[in-house]
Amino acid sequence: MLLQMEWLEEVDKLRKDGENVTLETFQKYLNVGMNLPSHPVIDKYLNEIQHISDEAKRWEKKAKYCLQSKSTLALSTVEDILKEADLIPAYLPNYSSLLETVKRAQNWSYESVLLYTGDFIPYIDVLENIVNRGHNISIQFDALPFCESQLNDAKKWREKTSRIFLHKNSHYSLMEVLSPRVEMGVASFRQKKSRLNDQNIPNSNTHVINGVKLEGKVDPFLVVAAFKV
Repeated sequence: MLLQMEWLEEVDKLRKDGENVTLETFQKYLNVGMNLPSHPVIDKYLNEIQHISDEAKRWEKKAKYCLQSKSTLALSTVEDILKEADLIPAYLPNYSSLLETVKRAQNWSYESVLLYTGDFIPYIDVLENIVNRGHNISIQFDALPFCESQLNDAKKWREKTSRIFLHKNSHYSLMEVLSPRVEMGVASFRQKKSRLNDQNIPNSNTHVINGVKLEGKVDPFLVVAAFKV
């Protein structure tokens, strides 16, 4: 009888602190309880923790599938699975990872909408970043194929434009060639080469428009603003 009382007290603690109790701990008390003499209270507790254990295992299986799937589930589906965890009073190992995936997916969806609802058309590097991040999240995004299509079209345009406007071994970037506010020609090249050899002038080979450099990683919004001035 003493062993039964101890078991009931321990299981009662588990029920009150379920979110911190692992599946292994639930299984341990299930194994002990099944070897105790039958009693209505014991049977009730056994059924209860067995139900919690089964639900937790079922949820963990779903979570693992979501995390391991290759972008086959919609964000709304994964969000619903995440909500189910709130009803299971047990520690769920994959909860944190799934929550992080959902947050990343929500941010991606929000940013992808902003790309085409803002004042500026996104630059290639911005699109490329969005597409790469989308592929690294185990969620199916309806907007991803469109972003990929836009990125591919932009790359084709850049390649075609480069072939038309840039000569072989050109010393200018495509942005410099297309910019109506950048001096070009032999005199400009000589001046650029002279500055390049001057060690006292840092980054002297970079063209600047209204304080914005046209080489390296450039914030597209700053470039557009500079050209509008």
